[in-house]
Amino acid sequence: MLKAHKNSLHSVVKEAGYQPEQFETTEGTTDLGDGLGLVDFFAITFKGTPLQFMVLTAPHSFNLFRCVHSLHAPNWPNSQPWPRERYTDLNMIERQLGVWFSEVVGPYEEEQTVPDFWSEAQANGAPFLPSFADPKAGEKFSAQEKALLRLAIADVGEEIKKQLKPTEAELKLINERLEYMNQALDRLNRFDWKNILISTMIGIVTTLTLDTARGALLYRIFKTAFTMSLHLLQ
Repeated sequence: MLKAHKNSLHSVVKEAGYQPEQFETTEGTTDLGDGLGLVDFFAITFKGTPLQFMVLTAPHSFNLFRCVHSLHAPNWPNSQPWPRERYTDLNMIERQLGVWFSEVVGPYEEEQTVPDFWSEAQANGAPFLPSFADPKAGEKFSAQEKALLRLAIADVGEEIKKQLKPTEAELKLINERLEYMNQALDRLNRFDWKNILISTMIGIVTTLTLDTARGALLYRIFKTAFTMSLHLLQ
């Protein structure tokens, strides 16, 4: 691949909001098994990940290309060569690279930063996870317990407003989720309600698009409110 073409791809990386130092490049020849034989390739790999974007140069021209890249799918498989049966110019490859950043690299990074409340709960003695071994798991909460849990739900709402500062639209969605928890106290047993608690936490993370640090803060807000109000969730 010509240096001028590599430099164009370098610019696309920066335009997508990344630094070239976050990637490593390799060059060589490959046969994709599509009947077109050996072709030169220039590959861009996102360091420390399975994500790669490979540009294939036509054997008969320095100015025609195809590409193969990782897909946003389980095990990050490769796409089919694009275009399928011909080559295209560098502008079209650059567009594909830009799409790859937004549809594959971006979601991959987001997944790495979203907190996993199930893992955090297990690592911290599972304070929020229900246990089938709990002899009371199938029972409903008593009136006193429901009153204390409703106070805890209210505390969570206040602390979220104070510490995470959601927008008005976000706060509306959060309040709806907390109200659902509130109403579920009257109809669900302890096991099922604790599952609602987990799904509510995850839903709020999604609503606020929280990073790891703020996700951990949300976890602490829930843990503090419910542990202080009632020792049911320890």
